[in-house]
Amino acid sequence: MTGRPLFPILFVSGWLLAYYQRALKSRRNDRGALPLLLKSWWLGPRALPVAGLQRASTHSYTLSLDEDFCSDEMGHSTLMLLEDGRPLPLPHCNSVKKIASHGQGRWVHVGRKLFFAPGDNADLAKTPHQYHLIDALGGNPEIFGALSKLAQVRATFRNPASYALAKLQLVFGKRLAFASQRELDATHLRIDGLKLDLAASFLPDLAAAGIDVKVVPQGGTHRIQADLMGVRWGEIELDELSISLEIDAEYQPRLVALVARRDGQTLVELGTESRDGEWQSARLDLARLDVLRRELAATCGGAEAAASWLDGILADLATGTLDMGLNLSDACRATLGAALVGDITTRVLHLDIVRAGPTLNITARAD
Repeated sequence: MTGRPLFPILFVSGWLLAYYQRALKSRRNDRGALPLLLKSWWLGPRALPVAGLQRASTHSYTLSLDEDFCSDEMGHSTLMLLEDGRPLPLPHCNSVKKIASHGQGRWVHVGRKLFFAPGDNADLAKTPHQYHLIDALGGNPEIFGALSKLAQVRATFRNPASYALAKLQLVFGKRLAFASQRELDATHLRIDGLKLDLAASFLPDLAAAGIDVKVVPQGGTHRIQADLMGVRWGEIELDELSISLEIDAEYQPRLVALVARRDGQTLVELGTESRDGEWQSARLDLARLDVLRRELAATCGGAEAAASWLDGILADLATGTLDMGLNLSDACRATLGAALVGDITTRVLHLDIVRAGPTLNITARAD
């Protein structure tokens, strides 16, 4: 593993995870994009009621929604708006004013409203059109058609993981390939020789020699356990990667546990706890710190530069310069510094993370 950028990936990913945990919590009123995407993925494609048609300007109109969906405010709406059976040609317009002034089939999804203009700028009071609204997992008509046909035979899939994999095949097309799959029982799916091309997302390709997936309904929630063997993601190689997720009735995901192993050793172990469905705390153990220290020094251009960089990052976190909602005590900062750039022979770094409102309090100890 020497010479591979392992440390910056793990370190930055950890801070981003903490940041987005806080961001999703702060956006609880609009439920955040991730649970809405999961809802669309699980329930879609499906037709939605077209209601509340109102004129907004000379060329533009609005439609109302009776539930939340991932909108263009959150990055990209999952909805498709059809006019007389055909998708309006200019979705995801970044300006309501432009829809009103230019029209010609432009539309945008904001909150529980759709702002749109007919494709021919018609006055709908004089020249009516038929509109249909679909949660289509995006705006590709061909993929939507294939997903619709798949949904019609959903009952033939006894295993929910098999149905999810069939959906992924339609969405990713040739970018997703695997040697074989088989249902071991009604909740357990085995996939061999998986390869996923993520170049379109500017990410390294993902490959796994084998994946065991279990999807177990528990009341209104679903527990998902995925065990990946022989994993390669870009330059990172792992013997085993185990991920446990829980998705509640509102499609809010919660990471329950994550374990990464290589060469018979546990590199990363993360476990979380919740109370009344709310994420409360986590325990993160990082092993093979000799590798992390080497990677940090190589990334920063030497041990002294690494120490200076880490000290600056921790100082910015302590003073709130980096607004990430993390609270590190002086003792925690000292432990992190000693473990990652010091001379001590630490083998495992333990981090305990406890939520206190919008803040995550972090303590550290080293073995």
